Amino acid sequence: MTIQLQTVEVLDNPAPFTNEFKFRITFDCISPGVKEELEWKLVYVGSADNEDNDQELDSILVGPVRVGKNRFTFTAPPPDPSRIPSSDLLDVTVVLLTCLYKDQEFIRIGYYVHNEYSEDHDNNTVIKPEKIIRNILHDKPRVTRFNIGWDNDNKENSFKPLAKKENKYKNDSNDNNEMKENDDQYDDDDDDEEQDDEEVDLEATDDEQEEEEGQDNDDEDIVQDEDNNNNPNGNANDMNDNDEEEDDDIDMK
Repeated sequence: MTIQLQTVEVLDNPAPFTNEFKFRITFDCISPGVKEELEWKLVYVGSADNEDNDQELDSILVGPVRVGKNRFTFTAPPPDPSRIPSSDLLDVTVVLLTCLYKDQEFIRIGYYVHNEYSEDHDNNTVIKPEKIIRNILHDKPRVTRFNIGWDNDNKENSFKPLAKKENKYKNDSNDNNEMKENDDQYDDDDDDEEQDDEEVDLEATDDEQEEEEGQDNDDEDIVQDEDNNNNPNGNANDMNDNDEEEDDDIDMK
């Protein structure tokens, strides 16, 4: 924000309702500054139920505004009592101090105002404005700021495409990093697949060896059977030997 509000002093407070409003305003103007004047307004809220009762007490132009600290006193006339409902003349209302640049409101300071009658009164009392004491609660302001377009915004906007292009390149760089990470992940997956293929090959080799050993054992059994068929006596002798061994085992028990 080019204009930064520093302090607002409420002068001549409390005061009679018919007295002028006085504010001493201090603000800073940040380089490169502003080319046009600032417009300050003071609005008195006549009724909380109807905006038509609001009164713009005064509007002034401040400028040229130099870079650095600026200070001035804003004086505004009191509101017109005839435009305020009689039920809203007393008690609490609001006064708004606003500032605009190029018809754009960028700050609003709201103060509660307590209007108290200086004499005893009841519902039948005719309220006289000159007997009302106005007290602005200056220690409890409500400050609202708004973003607006300043003089240098057009210059800044001319750089937006470049900034967007740089962001695009940045995003492309991130995409490349993601692609590189994905490639590395795919390479790791390929290594895992190659390792799995090697394990499968090793398992297949073991199975082939077992099958070959099984085939060799079957061939030996076949050869042995053929020898036994050719030599039946040898088988009988082997059976007799086995019987003798079994007898030995029985005797040992």
